[in-house]
Amino acid sequence: MNVYRYKNDLFFKILRNFYVKKRALVLALVRRLIINIRSISKGSIRVFKAIFLQRSTIFIFSVAYLSEVLPKLFRVVTTSVLELKVRNLPRDIAQTLILPLKSDKLSMFLIRLTATMNVLNPLFTKILIPFCNEQNTWSIPFVSSFLAALTSSLLNFPEFQKQRVLKDRYYTFDWTLILVTKALDTIISSTVPKFIDLPSRTSKVIDSLLVMSSIYFLMDAWFFNTEKLNPSYSKRLNKMSHIDEDLLAGMRYLRDGYLDYKPNSQLSHQDHFIKFAEKYSKDPKLGDLTIQEKLPCVVLHQFVSESCLQNAFYKFMMQFRTALKFYGSINLFVYILVKKLYASPIAMLIKTVKYSLFLSSLTTIQWSCICLVRNYHPNIYDQKFWDLLGPRIGAALAGMGIWFETGKRTSDLLMILAPKALGTFFDSTPTMKNLRFESLAFSLSFATLVVYARSNPKRLRGLIGRGFSYMIK
Repeated sequence: MNVYRYKNDLFFKILRNFYVKKRALVLALVRRLIINIRSISKGSIRVFKAIFLQRSTIFIFSVAYLSEVLPKLFRVVTTSVLELKVRNLPRDIAQTLILPLKSDKLSMFLIRLTATMNVLNPLFTKILIPFCNEQNTWSIPFVSSFLAALTSSLLNFPEFQKQRVLKDRYYTFDWTLILVTKALDTIISSTVPKFIDLPSRTSKVIDSLLVMSSIYFLMDAWFFNTEKLNPSYSKRLNKMSHIDEDLLAGMRYLRDGYLDYKPNSQLSHQDHFIKFAEKYSKDPKLGDLTIQEKLPCVVLHQFVSESCLQNAFYKFMMQFRTALKFYGSINLFVYILVKKLYASPIAMLIKTVKYSLFLSSLTTIQWSCICLVRNYHPNIYDQKFWDLLGPRIGAALAGMGIWFETGKRTSDLLMILAPKALGTFFDSTPTMKNLRFESLAFSLSFATLVVYARSNPKRLRGLIGRGFSYMIK
């Protein structure tokens, strides 16, 4: 009996010791697990802060989000109040605030682009350190920033491009042109002074000539190759210039040989200007090129007036009024929400009038040249030659108003017009080859701008450059 009790006590003692050791082991494992979880959580928070809470990430997202939300919000509220339809206003405001958070919107693309770049930058720095000696360590931040931005673009842009192309082919195309233009401008303006010391006046002359060249390519494409322009931009030009699209179509038919003066055979669009005259309830004979030696100017004036001078003045006043409304609404928005009513209203008004005068001068100069060339040309070549040459001469001289602008304003205009002019040289058809080329161009340009923004931000000229430099630091 004693032997049995002894064995039983020994068994429980062993079992108790085993339980105690097991419990201690489990508690140690639990403690270690808690420590690891805390460590991982702290590390994850640090990584999250390093990626998403950096100044560049927050600022870029905020700018993209607000630039998309504020104009729409202003329009929604204003429309609802003026039309006295405020019942659905909270729902419309909520939809406006949520819409930019979708994956195919610019704000979400930019936060992915910047966050990925911020993750890759230190990784590339660590990779490059072993390959650099003390004399070229200065190049590590330069190269690592370029590689991080390039890789981030190549990873994120194609998917964003794929989503946007389904809705609007020109969205990513236009953004790519803006970045390419800005990157080329930055490289040239940084490299040329190392070899040639250009006075500020010479730089202003070069910028002015580039603005005039950009205007020429844009207006020539608008007249004769509208497929080279963003359709919405082309429609906006028609609306602001008060030009009938059928008039421009007639000029293209004349150039392409689909209508002509006294043709030997019936052409497919020979009756185009006849229908154009009938559209305005005018005598069809005015548009009949089989009997007209020269298309009457009143037809090109859209039957506003037979006088070329009156037509030019009419074009100027109509476009000035449209431009004044357009720039006035923009500057009013900036004055109230951005400047917080602190800016001088007189200065804002003068700026609005100056912008409107420059814009309205473009069409006025072009149409004055069209009438001048086709009515007072030398007696060489036929009338068709001068009819087609007039718009091109007008396009070349349309930007003459730029010579009255300041250097800063000229630089800003160049950065606005040059991307659109550059787009006229490229095929925008969304083929696989074109989309890949666009993706590569966007990535290289973005990487170039990031490098300059972080290493030498003063080289980023103009309003766009200064804004990009501030956002990407």
